[in-house]
Amino acid sequence: MTDQAAKTNLLVVLGATGNQGSAVLKHFANDPSSHSYKLRGISRNINSDASKELAQLGIEVLQGELNDLASLKEAFSGATHIFANTDSNALIFNAISQPDILTEGQTALSYAHDMELAYGKNIADAAASTLTLQRLVWSGIPSPKKCSGGKYTKVSMWDVKEEISEVLYSKPELKGKVSTILVGIYATMPIKLPMLYAPQKQPDGTYEMALHMTGDRPIPLADLDTDLGPWISALFKAPPGTKLVGATENLTWKEWLSKWAKHNNVRASFRRCSDDEVLAKVPGLGDSLLEIASFFEEFEWTGGSTGAVYPEELRKRGVEVSVGSIDEQIARSDCSSIL
Repeated sequence: MTDQAAKTNLLVVLGATGNQGSAVLKHFANDPSSHSYKLRGISRNINSDASKELAQLGIEVLQGELNDLASLKEAFSGATHIFANTDSNALIFNAISQPDILTEGQTALSYAHDMELAYGKNIADAAASTLTLQRLVWSGIPSPKKCSGGKYTKVSMWDVKEEISEVLYSKPELKGKVSTILVGIYATMPIKLPMLYAPQKQPDGTYEMALHMTGDRPIPLADLDTDLGPWISALFKAPPGTKLVGATENLTWKEWLSKWAKHNNVRASFRRCSDDEVLAKVPGLGDSLLEIASFFEEFEWTGGSTGAVYPEELRKRGVEVSVGSIDEQIARSDCSSIL
């Protein structure tokens, strides 16, 4: 349990029980001597086990809804710092599993896009009305549509992150207060989304990782548990407008696979899978996944965006930021579910 009484700032984290929100809150809660923040997490269900776990760490957990502006304004009350993020996947898979919520002409992707953009506008409006606010960090993703000049148009769940970013940066009340974290591919993806990323055991006892890409293009892999909290802390200290790439390491998937195989004492190989295999893995999302893979192959993670920096560059600018290693992340991961 941490004592927040003497803390002078209030950090409010949206999506408190999600991958990103919980990683940020736990970082600050587990190292109280390193910062001056009281901590408040916003959750849709304050009675969930995940919310109760956060409360046991001394974190104030409040109920909040992204589709309710009044709820968000209350959640941000007194905040000096905000970490804002939205969950595209939850919206998409909810629409896929409940097609009755779609109106005529809507797809799961278009529904999710419109809902998430509305969430983002509420976040911006609520933050703009928070008079105590000093800094806000938005968790974004490069827009394939924007970066490719309209070549890739089927990754709306990424495009909307950039649309929300534009809303945040355009608010006069938020001028000089907003920065962005471009979190890389979660290092836990092979465990969390095994149907897409996990090496699969073959009849001969070896493992095969099949992705719709060559596996030779370096991409940023992010260890959220170790690094996301320090990245957010660094962005609060860096000049506003900083765009940080959340990369624990830049690795190709073949390099990741080699590390994974070594740690688990197995033999593994990489194969570029076919379009049909991708389309069959996640019905309703196959076209988007194909475009994501093509976008990776053609563009770096930032999509050629000017001004985006990696942690090492931020350090050169005088902002302290720590980074772990993918070897350490793999070593502490429980891979029993995919072995």
